[in-house]
Amino acid sequence: MSIRGDKAIVKQVLSGDTIVLRGKPVNGPPQEKTVSLANLVVPRLARRSNDANAAASEPEEAFAWDAREFLRTRLVGREVTFKTEYTIATMQRDFVSIIVNGENISQLLVKAGLAKTRTPTNASKISEELVELQRIEAEAQAAGTGQWSTKEGEAAKHSRQVVWKVENSKALLEAHQGKQVDAIIEQLRDASTVRVLLLPSHTHATIQLSGVKAPGFKRAEGSDKEEAEPFAEEARFFVECRLLQKDVKVVLEAVAPQPNTFVGSIIHPAGNIAEALLSEGLAKCNDKSIGLVSVGREKYRAAEKSAKDKKVRLWKNFVASAASSSGPVDTIGSERTGVVVEIVNAETIIVKAEDGVHRLNLSSIRQQKPNLKAASSDAAEGAEGAEPKKQATPAAKLTMYDIPCGFEAREFLRKRLIGHRVKFTVDYIKAASEGFPSRTFATVVLDNTNIAEALVSQGFVTVVRTRNDDDVRSPIYDDLLAAEARAEKAAKGIHNKKDAHTLRVTDITADAIKAKQFLPSLQRAGRTTVVVEYIMSGSRVKVYLPREKGTATFMLSGISCPRASRGATEPGQPFGDEALALVRERTLQHDVDILVEGIDKSGGLIGALYLPNNDNLAAVLVDRGLATVHSSAEKLNYARDLINAEQRAKTARLNLWKDFKEEVKPTAAELAAAEEVVERKVEYSTVVVTEVTTAVNLWVQKESDLARLDTLMEGLAKSFESNPPVTGAYKPKLGDLCGAKYSADGNWYRAKVTKVTGNQIGVLFVDYGNSETTTPANLASLPAAFSAAAPAAQEVFVAFAALPSDPEWANAAVEFVRECVLDKQLRMNIEYKREGRAYVSLLDPETKDDLAGILLEEGLALVEPRRERALAALVAEATKAQDAAKRAHRGIWRHGDASVEEAREFGFTGKAR
Repeated sequence: MSIRGDKAIVKQVLSGDTIVLRGKPVNGPPQEKTVSLANLVVPRLARRSNDANAAASEPEEAFAWDAREFLRTRLVGREVTFKTEYTIATMQRDFVSIIVNGENISQLLVKAGLAKTRTPTNASKISEELVELQRIEAEAQAAGTGQWSTKEGEAAKHSRQVVWKVENSKALLEAHQGKQVDAIIEQLRDASTVRVLLLPSHTHATIQLSGVKAPGFKRAEGSDKEEAEPFAEEARFFVECRLLQKDVKVVLEAVAPQPNTFVGSIIHPAGNIAEALLSEGLAKCNDKSIGLVSVGREKYRAAEKSAKDKKVRLWKNFVASAASSSGPVDTIGSERTGVVVEIVNAETIIVKAEDGVHRLNLSSIRQQKPNLKAASSDAAEGAEGAEPKKQATPAAKLTMYDIPCGFEAREFLRKRLIGHRVKFTVDYIKAASEGFPSRTFATVVLDNTNIAEALVSQGFVTVVRTRNDDDVRSPIYDDLLAAEARAEKAAKGIHNKKDAHTLRVTDITADAIKAKQFLPSLQRAGRTTVVVEYIMSGSRVKVYLPREKGTATFMLSGISCPRASRGATEPGQPFGDEALALVRERTLQHDVDILVEGIDKSGGLIGALYLPNNDNLAAVLVDRGLATVHSSAEKLNYARDLINAEQRAKTARLNLWKDFKEEVKPTAAELAAAEEVVERKVEYSTVVVTEVTTAVNLWVQKESDLARLDTLMEGLAKSFESNPPVTGAYKPKLGDLCGAKYSADGNWYRAKVTKVTGNQIGVLFVDYGNSETTTPANLASLPAAFSAAAPAAQEVFVAFAALPSDPEWANAAVEFVRECVLDKQLRMNIEYKREGRAYVSLLDPETKDDLAGILLEEGLALVEPRRERALAALVAEATKAQDAAKRAHRGIWRHGDASVEEAREFGFTGKAR
């Protein structure tokens, strides 16, 4: 070994006579040598059995610990002079005498009565050193020192009961948590994992340093040899020199997954070893455990940053990441104030400040992803009468109710922030990438409470784990981690694995039948407090009813409000956007009262909405000239308020009434022209569009058939549940009506076999119109009781509209129609039939917009002329819509042969009107 001359440094004392010596480091950790004190016999320490579950293999002899401590306190870390007295080849061990500060350590040990001399069998080997030890031993024996004591019970007092394995780690943690426990570092696995002896209980335990992770040693696969990660040897030596067999204080902070292992901090009189490792670049901050650090955590990041700046060791190739490449630089770090106007979700809020409206993401936190399994399960159960098609649709949108703790988190923020002024500081801005827009991340504070930390503390969100070389994070990142650790320990929110944390919410106005079931109780309840979830227009909102645990569309009665814009492609009616903005500002995510008076044909609730200050929202809109009084208002008990408000708006010429003039009655000729009779059969029925095959080929369900369909599907499900089909028993044939398991929800539906290609079977779900390819294992014979009922879905074609020949434009038209009508209630009239196909008009019951007219006006279809006199007026309207598209160069009329992508550059977005 490389030890200079007869001098060395004591690394470790293994027992009362065995010592590990090392040299001084040169270009890395030095070599080591284990020696024993010559001519001595010392009591044997207790040893742990190779069986980790067993106690000590042999009891400890009296005074063995005293001898070990006698040497440890005098030698560890000190330079000593040693002399080899003899060597035993069979043991490959040198036996030495050691001098420290001019004193012979063996003589001091014998004098204290902690060792006895060993007399060699060969008298010629008795040295002067041994003779002197024998003389000192005789004096100690005469004085009754140490092992030579004759006092009763003295030996028992100097014998330890060593605890090798902690039986109840949690109990030990609770007993010592928050306290600084005396300990001795006995061994190092690596720089951040040590074996300690807790005093005075003499309990052995492993401690992983909280908040840091040093490079370690990995055993190569199929080999007993360990390979060191970069800087692992240097880091371990760094800690050994400072802590090995030194008296320290230990703070136990958590129980680690490994047996007999804890997470904690080690405090030495000279400082915190974790902080020292970080500053030397020999360890990195560990986000998984830094939240547990109870002593000096705030210094860890600063120490790591210092090493990064110096680019030492682990950080030699470190390159600082840029916080932002978008947004004005002066927005980062400056504190501003604003009023919270919307809670988008647990991560994102919208704040209205003096310099504009800001969409802020809370720094370094993340809401859990939607619970797709739970949402699918709820759908399969048909919660609260929801329609099977809507449950099974693969593209069904998930809401905050499907996100674990999504609703609770939203309410937590809404009740505290909506309408309140907060302080916010932009921490960083992530530039737009991969189709995502740029996002602003900020720290938001209300009354000295950090909102992100409050959310984490409640277990509503988790902390985003970032790389150690990524400094783009919240300025209180470690506080967030600590809050998360507390929430996990208390099993709060999403950390409580026993609760799914999702809310089963139904739309009670999904259809008129369901709405009628709720209507009597809502009317009896009188004024009911609800939360406004979404603003559809100035007179229509979506509300959440806490008592019913459901949502509902709610329309203000007695007024007509102009339609707002719908995206960039469809401008709204005059003052429609202003009306929507007013309602949004006054009601969105506020607690308001509603008074339900009735329902409309599609199942939406109709009534009065009262703002927190008790103002009737309908009267407010009319008073501002943003709505007009409807003829139905005369039946309302607040009709006079609406009429008076409208008169004030007319007098002041506000908004809708800015050009108000007295109404001019039409002439007799005009009345006669308006009353011209068109021989067209009109029998509108309410339908729900369940599938879009092409832009002009749709599947619909009649509203009158939905109750029958629900009963049929419920019976079918019970039939298959009570008599499960035998796999392989059914052999599919083209045109057969059978039972088919839908892949999206695993439920059974009626289906028609449309294609048989080996093991691939094409089926059409006859009650919904959607198709898929499946296997025979997912098909079964349909019980006879369910075969006779007519299909609930009807295939129809849009009248007066034909698809463009270009496949790109045809696909764009399909997507457009899907967004316009899929899963929505429409008014349908059969205009004509051809070759057994029904060609229909489809009208939006609210806006009266016709689907064919919209397609033609957007340049996504061509007019299909008809010669019937009764249809002349409709054909003329269709032609007029097509001419408007031509003049505006929309869709297929953009330079004749423009592609979809070229058209999008000039404004076409494919969004519904």
